[in-house]
Amino acid sequence: MSLVLPFTTREEINMSQNGDEIFVQVRSYRRNIMLPRALLGLPITGARFKDSHLKIRFETDRESTTGGVKPEGR
Repeated sequence: MSLVLPFTTREEINMSQNGDEIFVQVRSYRRNIMLPRALLGLPITGARFKDSHLKIRFETDRESTTGGVKPEGR
């Protein structure tokens, strides 16, 4: 999954997952994103922020679990 976050730095981004939602916070702005059907039940394995794009990777093994994830640097 990819999100465009212009005028943002890696340090300003916080992200977590709870069930069918991803919570993305940039500074004081927070958005809840409902996952598309193809990603339901899949935990986040990592994220990378580069060139104003936050790319989120998901685990394909449905038995894994994860908590909050901090995006990787450039």
